[in-house]
Amino acid sequence: MTLSDLLKHDAPDRAAISEHLNGLSGSDQVREVRALSVKLVHRCWSVFEPGETIDLNHLVPADCDEGVAIHHMGINTLPAFRHFEKRFARATGNPAEIWGYNHQTFAWLTGPGSFVVHEKGFDNEPALFIDYRSIPDGGIDGWPAPKSNDKGIAKLVYGGMQDYMRKVSDRVSVGRAFTNGKDRGESFMLVRAD
Repeated sequence: MTLSDLLKHDAPDRAAISEHLNGLSGSDQVREVRALSVKLVHRCWSVFEPGETIDLNHLVPADCDEGVAIHHMGINTLPAFRHFEKRFARATGNPAEIWGYNHQTFAWLTGPGSFVVHEKGFDNEPALFIDYRSIPDGGIDGWPAPKSNDKGIAKLVYGGMQDYMRKVSDRVSVGRAFTNGKDRGESFMLVRAD
């Protein structure tokens, strides 16, 4: 049984999906998540609605020091370039805040897609809120300098965007992109790397 098999059931069992993923190695979690079709990534978003409470520690474990990058391997529902990474770290000088950026092939064109993460959701839904409108006010060693998402090509890709996140398992989450509160119809999944 794979993640894909579990999501194809008429009524997918959230607990069974979480248990299955938690029983896999990190590399197997990435392999199974990245093997999902566009339809099944969207379905995962729906299956985990409203989802289990998710907090900042899901993205960056509480015992991580400031500025330590945590990589999340991802897949999206776009027609091309479906594999990507989001990188997160506790903010330098403010470990209660999480900063991040999108690590992907076309960063030279779109910019790094810098963001700040908030614990907030629609109508108080337990969801993380990745906010591309909020830019880190400092840098992380080895990361590209934070840039505004309000200019040039970056504005077309990230302008006004918020990603709402739901917990799937201990290291897997599913997200949905919105622009100024409007659903963009784009889902994605992340697996926190070992």
